[in-house]
Amino acid sequence: MIALRYSLFNANSDLFPEVIGRILAHELGHYLGLLHSNAIVNPNDDCLTSGDLMCSTPPDPFSPGNSNVSSIGNCLDGFDCTFSNTMPVVNYIYENLQRNNIMLSSPGAACPPVLFEDDQLERMRNFLFGDPHRWNLVQSPTSSCRDYLEKDGFVYRPRVDNGMEELDPFVSAVVDFDNISSGGIDICNPITNLIGLYSINNFFTPCGINAQTGDLRYAPLGENPMDENFDYLNGVTTLDIIRINKHILGTQELESPFQKIAADVNNSSTITTLDIIRIRKLILRLITEFEEVDSWRFVPALGEFDGNFWSDFYADPFSASWTAPDGQERSYLATNAPSYLNKVDLNSASYLTYFDKVWSFYAVKSGDVNGSARVGLDGFVDEGETFLFTETKTSAEILSDGTSSDEVLLATVSVGEGEVVDLAGYQFSVNFDDSNLELLAIEPGKIAFSSEDFVVDYAGLDASIRTLWINYTTNPVVVQESDDLFTLVFRPKYNLANLNGLISFGGATDFKDLIISSEDKLNSASLQVKYSKATIKDFVIKEAYGNPFTGSGNLHLKIEMKELKEVTILLQDQQGQTVMLDFNDLLLGDNDIEIPASTVYFLQNGSLFYTIATDEYVKSGTIIKME
Repeated sequence: MIALRYSLFNANSDLFPEVIGRILAHELGHYLGLLHSNAIVNPNDDCLTSGDLMCSTPPDPFSPGNSNVSSIGNCLDGFDCTFSNTMPVVNYIYENLQRNNIMLSSPGAACPPVLFEDDQLERMRNFLFGDPHRWNLVQSPTSSCRDYLEKDGFVYRPRVDNGMEELDPFVSAVVDFDNISSGGIDICNPITNLIGLYSINNFFTPCGINAQTGDLRYAPLGENPMDENFDYLNGVTTLDIIRINKHILGTQELESPFQKIAADVNNSSTITTLDIIRIRKLILRLITEFEEVDSWRFVPALGEFDGNFWSDFYADPFSASWTAPDGQERSYLATNAPSYLNKVDLNSASYLTYFDKVWSFYAVKSGDVNGSARVGLDGFVDEGETFLFTETKTSAEILSDGTSSDEVLLATVSVGEGEVVDLAGYQFSVNFDDSNLELLAIEPGKIAFSSEDFVVDYAGLDASIRTLWINYTTNPVVVQESDDLFTLVFRPKYNLANLNGLISFGGATDFKDLIISSEDKLNSASLQVKYSKATIKDFVIKEAYGNPFTGSGNLHLKIEMKELKEVTILLQDQQGQTVMLDFNDLLLGDNDIEIPASTVYFLQNGSLFYTIATDEYVKSGTIIKME
């Protein structure tokens, strides 16, 4: 209640009606949560931490004891709306001060037309509907506020940038509204605009929702095959896998609950290697979607009204539970009640419909923990520029010379000339003309990889190789020009006079080229391809799988034998402990050599070096042993 003591005012003054009106409006502002525009004096700071904490009403520098600023002057007493002071910063703020702000420290100082700004009206409305001591006014049977219904909502994508959570507007999200009171019929499907806003009651989407509509069920759609922003691959790259792997290892936890939900692509309420495996398969095109989750998932902003839930949600989104407006206790996984990521159930007569948050949602892209997915028409600038592949000086001559069918062409990949990279991961593609070349083998270099790091696709005009490698350990992998990453071994199907144009590295439009350093930074280093030719020797190492291998699995080496010879395999850990195995029963052609985990159980975890040798030929590589 607001009461004015009549005896304190000069009822004979010509200004009496206007004074009373201004004071009543000013005090009403306080009653509904507004501050003086000089409530917090901090002229060197921004409008969100100074004045009344709203940017539509700039801070007022005038406060008791501020000797740097002269008296403001009272427009009602005939003063003009000017001032003087000795502080340049304060002077700048005051020049931009809105003198028609009714919440100036003295209502009489405000200059006509006196008004409330939009931000002030919004704060008063939220205070009226949100404060339990004011809400009774709205519940009054005579109140016309009961017919009010907020018509606008927002859809935002939270993204962590330098430790701060940013909100990007989600454009063209389709929000589905159903009327549960009428058997679940579809009411309307408003679409968000360029600022992520949609309306349930305007010319374009006349949903006809009002306080009498009844029980509603609504949420943005997680799938939309007509919109490329809903492609499962949108924003999902090796960089996301690296961030998830660091979270699993405990070296760098994911900062935001939205990142954690994005990482849980198998919907298990945990973040494990199983999530990494599925994301890898998606990037390498072995799968086209995540079976357990939609491309986009949505957290209702309505949950913010439950302070306990929202704080628990930020601590751990997988264990937080929310008492939804329908009274159901909702958690992350749908068990006895729907998940809080499902559609919201709400009665249109609820007081919550007075707030725009009731219709608003936070969008989470499955698999995209670094927030690089497109959410607009032009997309968010994500992973960075594609790096370049270069060829060594001798490669051009080798390619021009051609080759015969009894030779092999070796394409060895390393970092560029003079480069040194602390490597966390990479992804890129290679195309080759499979009508002229056969991919015979992929031989390891310094880094340990498995056959699962490469996918060969023969479906297009040219065959393609997609490769994705991650350093899954906490040990750094530093590579330089002299360190081969791997070598592709091609065998010509015919005698070829010229090899130019038969192999190309990188530049695929559907598979981004990335080099990622240990700081989760995109590295601008180039990759270098060195071509050479060799005569086919005693054997070719075609692949190593079960790599990394554990105590519960065996290691396999696939070798193509060119001649019948005894083969010796030596395995050695970083402490120098060794295992030596001899094989004298291998066949011509492909051989799958299985090395039981029990044979190498005593070798230390981490990188193991293997050497495969005959009496004339030796090849080496690296694998990883993990428990």
